[in-house]
Amino acid sequence: MSAGSIYRRTKVDGSPGRWHAVIDLPPRPDGQRRQKTSTHDTRRQAQAWLAKTSEEVRTADLPDDTITVGVFLSQWLEGKRGLRPSTKVEYQRHLDQVFIPELGRLKLVDLRSRHIEEVLERLQKAQEARRQPISAQTFRRIHATLHSALSTAEKRGLIRRNPATTVELPKPVRYRAKIWTREEADRFLRTTKNDPHGLLFRLMLITGMRRGEAIGLQWGDVNASDSSVHIQRAITLVAGEVLIGLPKSEAGIRVVFLDATTADQLSKLQRRALLEHDWTSSMDLDDTFIFTTTRGPLHPAYVSRRFTTLCKQADVPKIRLHDLRGTSASLGLTAGEPLLQVSRRLGHSSITVTADTYSQVIPEVAKQAASTLSDTITGT
Repeated sequence: MSAGSIYRRTKVDGSPGRWHAVIDLPPRPDGQRRQKTSTHDTRRQAQAWLAKTSEEVRTADLPDDTITVGVFLSQWLEGKRGLRPSTKVEYQRHLDQVFIPELGRLKLVDLRSRHIEEVLERLQKAQEARRQPISAQTFRRIHATLHSALSTAEKRGLIRRNPATTVELPKPVRYRAKIWTREEADRFLRTTKNDPHGLLFRLMLITGMRRGEAIGLQWGDVNASDSSVHIQRAITLVAGEVLIGLPKSEAGIRVVFLDATTADQLSKLQRRALLEHDWTSSMDLDDTFIFTTTRGPLHPAYVSRRFTTLCKQADVPKIRLHDLRGTSASLGLTAGEPLLQVSRRLGHSSITVTADTYSQVIPEVAKQAASTLSDTITGT
């Protein structure tokens, strides 16, 4: 049985202080002594705590107070089996970008709901400052990843209860995307037609691809026979490091179709790539990136900076590069493209996400549809 003791300290003025209970725990792996202490108002309370803790130590039911949040989360993900690749990538992103940097050094047994809420609140403020607010669904997914990990910790007896269970998620702040009109989109495409990166931005505008998806395209993803492109990877920027991985979600892995003009421009670029490819290299052309520099694929940050420059040259309103997706959705919907098709083209997980994300566009589409129907019926 673990050794324990109870004692009472004396205050500076000589009066009796509170009761302290201390118990020896199993030593650390390096043999270093471990103890647990607790302070109480009465001797009886200290004795009760000592008896309870002693039993927990005897039955190995005492949480491990040496493991940190960072170590546990890394081990948890490493030990997960049977996950879809896209799911594992999403878990990794949540842990590496959100929780491990913020909570990694904290002892797992000391983790509380308020710590998690503070992290999510800071994340929300940081993204709002970048004009990239996080949706309610994304917050739920981020929270679900941590909750799953901590449920494992609870089952293993590493913590008494899962602190993620009682977390209150931040209330998302809706960002109203700035969207170009058809005239502004046309002016941008005409102005950038001969720019070395003009086709990249045209692809993003026509298909609604994300930045990382577009610069992650390889020639093997292009099917010239039906003018389609298979989106199956993304290049992202994480803590200053460029990473090549899967798209944002499982729905992000998709096939999109190109208009004749975009397909023709892509075909011309491919013919040039065939002439310039180093055929003595062990790498096949299909495995090379479409949009590159001499050092490899384009850097995500450079693409965003270049877009801002081209917006100024084209004399169109400055928008975020990500708002090309909103513009693509808006133009598609107003042209009569079904919402379901727009949702699939953008790689959204459900039609509800599309409708919620671009809610400011839907009323205008409805008005136009009503006007079209009226013209059809009345002949006006």
